Amino acid sequence: SVIKSSSFIFDTAAQHTLKPDLLVQELQKVGMNIEQATSFRQVWTEHASDFVEQLKNLNFAPHVLTAANWSLQMSVASQNTARLRAPRAVFGLTSKDSGVASKEKQSVLMELSVEELTHLFQDLEKIQKQLDV
Repeated sequence: SVIKSSSFIFDTAAQHTLKPDLLVQELQKVGMNIEQATSFRQVWTEHASDFVEQLKNLNFAPHVLTAANWSLQMSVASQNTARLRAPRAVFGLTSKDSGVASKEKQSVLMELSVEELTHLFQDLEKIQKQLDV
């Protein structure tokens, strides 16, 4: 449909931050006539900055993290065990629905060993590197 096609064109232009003249060139490459491509350029010139800003603020995930707490727990020796138990990190994550009007919160508790915590940290580092590109 025309609406889906137009939406695809503007989404793609936003993702690649195309300048209006380059948008016209790309549309002509795929067979669009100059009059139609010029109409897209006019709309893109007038509304690109607002559209890109809306996309930046759009949440794709169903939940948004609102709080993160942590603590370190360690068991001490008892009469039955002579040595210390390995330390465990406990995370409490609170999220809410990404809907604007939603106030309902959900909580998740995670207990991680040193090895699991290291793996999580490495995954977060990979994500950070991808975000920094």
